Formats: sequence, structure tokens, C-alpha cells
Amino acid sequence: MVEFLTDSFQGPALVASTLVCCVMAYWAMVTLGAVDIDAIDIDFDLDTDIDGPDVDVDTGHHHSPLSVGMMGLRFFNLGEVPLMVWMTFFAISTWALTMLFDRGMSDADTFEGIKALARNGGIALFLAKFMTQPLKGYFVTPEISKSSDLLGNTCIVTTSEVTNKHGQASYATEASPLVINVRTEDDQHVALKGETVRIVDFEPERNTFIIQRVPQET
Repeated sequence: MVEFLTDSFQGPALVASTLVCCVMAYWAMVTLGAVDIDAIDIDFDLDTDIDGPDVDVDTGHHHSPLSVGMMGLRFFNLGEVPLMVWMTFFAISTWALTMLFDRGMSDADTFEGIKALARNGGIALFLAKFMTQPLKGYFVTPEISKSSDLLGNTCIVTTSEVTNKHGQASYATEASPLVINVRTEDDQHVALKGETVRIVDFEPERNTFIIQRVPQET
């Protein structure tokens, strides 16, 4: 066991193990309700809508290098699932490959270590895509244009609590339940895990629903 831990924190494995430790720390905070599952997330949509009285933009089929790069990232399901969910699979895959191919590489020079990490990270990209493929569509938040459909309905708190800073809830649909970001109206009305709450408003700038507590059935 001591030898295994030693090998995990030397050479190229040090970087991979550190990444796994960071991911584990994040999920520990999610479990405790300290952060939301999408607290660290990036919008990989690059659709640009330019409108104005004197602006006429014809994009045609031209793609900027940035948009092509974003499409490449989405190929690996980045943006299709929360960043930290994807990062978890990527980190574990990179660590496993490093321990499989490069365990004990403590005397390698910097170039050899970088080359090993690049190889393992490249393979891990495809492994992460494969493992996150079944999760596509599960973490879909209702579109802003349809947010009014949820107003007045109820959902169930899934995080340890909901405050005016953080929280998530499950909204039942005919298919799989939607996981939505929710907040209370102020810091005086905290909702706890398992409580049924009512959706009363929507904040498009944060893609977040405002909820109120309702009398709970006894």
C-alpha cells in the first residue's frame, strides 16, 4: 500500500493523482451542499446573435478558429454534461492510464514526463467521451424561452439545502426528472433536502429559478 501511494505521487502520476484529489474534494463539497454540481462550468455554445439598426452580418458558412475549437470540445461531450462530471471521468482515466503505463517513472526527465501525460491525456479524452455519452441530455436545464412553463409548479430539493446563494432541485417530467438550479428569495427562508417547494420566478442571467417554501405534508 505504501509503495502504491509512493508511485501515485511521483513522476507523471503526481499530476494525474493531484487532479483526481481535486475532483474528489469538489464532490465532497457537493455532497455537503457547499457548492452546486455546476458551480464550476463553462458555456461551450458559441452562437452569436448580432442585431442593430445599422448592422447587417452575413455569416454564411464561415467558421472562426475559435468556433471550430469549440465544436471540437463539444465532440468530447464538453458542454453536454456539467464540466466537473466530465472532468471526473477524464481525471480517473488519465490516472488509471498513467498508473498502468508509467507507474514508478520517478527518474524520467521533464520531457519524458510531459510526453507520457500528453499520451495518457489524449487517450483519456476519448475514454471520457465514451463514458459520458449515456449522460447526454440528463443534465438539461429548461430553455429560457420555456421557463414560464415551470412557474407555479413544484419541485423537490435535492441538495442539503437551498439558500439565496446555492441549491438544486428535481422537477418531475414525463421522462427523466430535470435537475434545475434554484435559489430562495432571501437568506431567511432556507429549504432543506427533500422539501417540496414552489417555483415562483426565473432569473435568465443566472439560468436559475426562484422558489418559495410551501406547507409540507405530514
